[in-house]
Amino acid sequence: MATTTSPAVTMLPPELTYLLTLDWHVFPVSRTSKHGCFKGAAASASADIKQVFEWSREFPDCNWRAHPGKSKLFFLDVDKEGDLHDNDGIASMKRLLAKHGDLPIGPRLVTGGSGGEGVFFRWEGQEMRGGPHALAPGIDVSTVRGAVCPTLPPSIHQRTGGAYRWRRGYEPWNVSLPSIPQWIVTALKPLPVPEVDLSTITESAAATKLNYYAQDIINAPSGLSNRTIFGKAFKSGILVGAGLLAYQEAETVLYHAALQRVKPEKRGGIMPSIRSGLRGGMSAK
Repeated sequence: MATTTSPAVTMLPPELTYLLTLDWHVFPVSRTSKHGCFKGAAASASADIKQVFEWSREFPDCNWRAHPGKSKLFFLDVDKEGDLHDNDGIASMKRLLAKHGDLPIGPRLVTGGSGGEGVFFRWEGQEMRGGPHALAPGIDVSTVRGAVCPTLPPSIHQRTGGAYRWRRGYEPWNVSLPSIPQWIVTALKPLPVPEVDLSTITESAAATKLNYYAQDIINAPSGLSNRTIFGKAFKSGILVGAGLLAYQEAETVLYHAALQRVKPEKRGGIMPSIRSGLRGGMSAK
């Protein structure tokens, strides 16, 4: 009796099917924005071919992303300076490689927006910082929880219409994921929790510190606005946790400062960074 091929295999893009066999967990993303096709899409990322096929039927024109933590991936998104990006990640990477040596051979893709490069490694449980410009200006870094999830071929960039594509010979099914170079692990070590002698700080002094933090956000250097917002929110959260600042006051002051620093199209990401930083500081021991 002749066997039939599963429609999940024949109808999914082959390059996506290959990734599922490598246990890459993917989820559908809108082609008109960077948002998941449904609430909780990133957290629902799956390597199950039946589930991914169902998503492809429900969202036939979607883009696809991989969840770094679930897929055991570490990803660098190296931006190319141009209309979409103010920072030249390519130049930043060249400077780093001149100092540390070439990256190991591994999967590489060309992004559909600026034509920058996506570089993949095997995540082996290291604790590292991530997010936009975490390694250097123009180099975004994935995190275990899903920040900076790599967009995968055959996706199309939502603004330029450019196609994401694997570099020939550097597809994940042709080259294995290499370990993360130690110099990158070292450079991205979690920052130490700021030491604050809360016994010497009054509520008035805490309010003054909050205003200083706001000014630091306004004056953040190019390419480091998101990191600065999070860092100053973290320090503010320490004061909130100590009862020296009201949460709502800290959130409002930092938000209005960030509005003066961040480009209009990026303002939707301000409040999550502020709230994440505040929560982190409030829970710091």
